[in-house]
Amino acid sequence: MLSLMYLVSALVLGTAIARRLGLKLTLLEAPALAISFGLIIWTWVSFLTALVLPYNFSLPATTGLAAIASLLLWRSGSSWRLQPWTGGNRSKIAWSIFTLITTCLIGWLMLTHYLVKVPAGIVSANSTWADFGLHASLISHFALSDRLSLDLPVAAGAKLTYPFMVDLLSAWLLRGGWSLHAALVVPSLLLITAFLQLMLGFGLRLFGGIGGSIIGLTLILLSGSAVGGFTAFSDYKLSGLSLTEFFTHLPKDYSTLTIPNAQVSNIIADIILPQRGFLMGFAAFAVSLILFTQLGRRSSRHLAIFTGAFIGLLPLVHAHTYVVLMAVIVSWCSFAALRTKHLLPNFLLVGATSLIIALPQILWQSLANGNGTGGFFSPGWVVSPGESLMLFWIHNYGLTGLIIVGLTLVLTLYGPLRKYLVWYIPLVAVFVGANIYSLQPFAYDNLKLILYVYLMTYVFVGYGAIWLVRRYLYTMLPLAAAGILIMSTGTLAVAREFQHSDVFASSDDIELAVWVQAATKPTDVFITTDRPNQPVATLAGRSIVFGYRGWLYAYHLDYQTRLNAVQDVLSAQMTFENPYHAQYLAVSSFEPVEWTVDRPALDAKYKKQFSNASWTVYRL
Repeated sequence: MLSLMYLVSALVLGTAIARRLGLKLTLLEAPALAISFGLIIWTWVSFLTALVLPYNFSLPATTGLAAIASLLLWRSGSSWRLQPWTGGNRSKIAWSIFTLITTCLIGWLMLTHYLVKVPAGIVSANSTWADFGLHASLISHFALSDRLSLDLPVAAGAKLTYPFMVDLLSAWLLRGGWSLHAALVVPSLLLITAFLQLMLGFGLRLFGGIGGSIIGLTLILLSGSAVGGFTAFSDYKLSGLSLTEFFTHLPKDYSTLTIPNAQVSNIIADIILPQRGFLMGFAAFAVSLILFTQLGRRSSRHLAIFTGAFIGLLPLVHAHTYVVLMAVIVSWCSFAALRTKHLLPNFLLVGATSLIIALPQILWQSLANGNGTGGFFSPGWVVSPGESLMLFWIHNYGLTGLIIVGLTLVLTLYGPLRKYLVWYIPLVAVFVGANIYSLQPFAYDNLKLILYVYLMTYVFVGYGAIWLVRRYLYTMLPLAAAGILIMSTGTLAVAREFQHSDVFASSDDIELAVWVQAATKPTDVFITTDRPNQPVATLAGRSIVFGYRGWLYAYHLDYQTRLNAVQDVLSAQMTFENPYHAQYLAVSSFEPVEWTVDRPALDAKYKKQFSNASWTVYRL
């Protein structure tokens, strides 16, 4: 099967690259580095070949280039040096339990959320239901075309500036023969598992053990807005239900609340599951931390160039991760200058290489649609007009906010710990920046920066907690209570993910998509209303004029003229001569009341091409 060949080709390439770097690696890190390098770099190579060749040539070329590169790298003479396990059997047991639980938990949620085919159609759940409208549209559009287009399929005529690499990888797996479900699940689970293993390795390198990383990763995976647990308790008291009944029928996502305004979402429910770009972003972030630790210990021009080049690939992988890693690079250069009175060549080379490779991507993302990214000053992040900033911080950050301040002071004032500031200060700077300036029109998206600060904070806290308990046993109970408080909201959010299953596409939707694929060309454009799960885009891969308006807003696209065009065509006031070159109109039998559909006029003016109980397609 071609899909398996593509995946194996990527993993072999990643293994060859990791081996060629000649790093000292633990058994935690070696396979995780191979997965991360392989999936990210192979996908980038496939993108570059697809830019110049049709798919029938570009995908074989990518596989062939990966095979040649793997062979040359393998014969180069360098090899990774595996380090023996440190920490004893207790450490092995803790690692085994953590890895088993996280893999099963996240894997099961992916299996049940990622567009699962059932007799009634295709199902998803909660936050993935809406987000996967965009991801499925990109994947299907890439996979079902004959060659790569950099147009945005949910806004025909606009350019694709959204970081799309993880969806491109899934598109190749779909094109190679796997189902959409498998093409989503397999790379996603590989990437998130690699990220978790590399973060354990990072903790091992910094602190000599994995216990603190296990605590920190558990905290970040089950964290959420500070007020969520208290709101849930209040709702439980008012519900009249037993605790078991309330917990198994949670009425809302308590990590994201409108009243009170709490927006620090849970990382599993609202980031890992729905926001697929983060999967490659997280893996790349953890890889970079491992490479930084190597560069901090030994000077290597070749490793510095490779690290910079790898980070430079990130704007089209996950732009927010690139911002965070550039802050870390600046931190390393600044601390070296303060400590030695001269800049550290390794990290100057990392930064310069990264900028050279990233700059064309950044320019494309900023200028391709001629209207920039829509950034603006947003003091207080997503604080509502008239809302107390102090209350907003308490509701969202709570204890974690105090920990960020306290940890910064401890690392600054306590001499033996100052060496860790090089890792933590840039994340604090990112946190401050994210509370002042929004990179996109939708300020909530700065959460993608804030969660990296939470990640590093909790990892440091995990090791600090172990240090305290070993010296002062009585601190165990208050530390455990603090941990439970931090994890209460996220635990509820994750539990709720097991309680829902929503129809993403009905059998009628699938029938429509099958007809569209068979009867229209991949380059044909449809006009539809702006539902996230529009089957013409998500399953048939065709471009639509007006996708979900929240996506268009987030990428600073003016959608009012597109909205007007949709209303015009629903009133039979548009022909084939339209600014978007749309050839078809797809109308649901159940359009929302906000749309005025003149069905007699449509039947009179346009030729009906397809219909079933839920859909009618007209030729303009």
